[in-house]
Amino acid sequence: MNQDDHLHSLGAMVACLHQHNLRYLSRELEKYGIGGGQFRFLLALYHLEGIRPDDLSRLLMVNRATTTRALQRLEDAGYVLRTPDPLDRRALKVNLTEKGHRMHQFIQQLSKQRSESMLAGFSPEEKAQLRKLMEKAISNCREECK
Repeated sequence: MNQDDHLHSLGAMVACLHQHNLRYLSRELEKYGIGGGQFRFLLALYHLEGIRPDDLSRLLMVNRATTTRALQRLEDAGYVLRTPDPLDRRALKVNLTEKGHRMHQFIQQLSKQRSESMLAGFSPEEKAQLRKLMEKAISNCREECK
């Protein structure tokens, strides 16, 4: 595989899209005190209110130290609240605050706008086909990782 082949491999193209998207979201969210990797935690917490940090680490496939740092920054900015688990006082549960819920809505809007700009010029059929193919590729990757 020569250098040009690598630049056009599926993995490289997906990585390129991811990097551009991450850079865009990071730039927009920096204004609100949210760093590049922290918005993933905020998005996950929207769907998993009351999750324990260890479970969140496993879900997002990051180490505990990364989770602790991200949650501390989000808590300092008022987006999340960590409270003792009533069933196990040694453990913590993490929830979004009202400010965190508002930020989730904002991130969803940003993501939608970004997706629309990425798919500008695509026909509805092309968008549907791309989604179907991406879902299939993701499914294949998940099967390989079992």
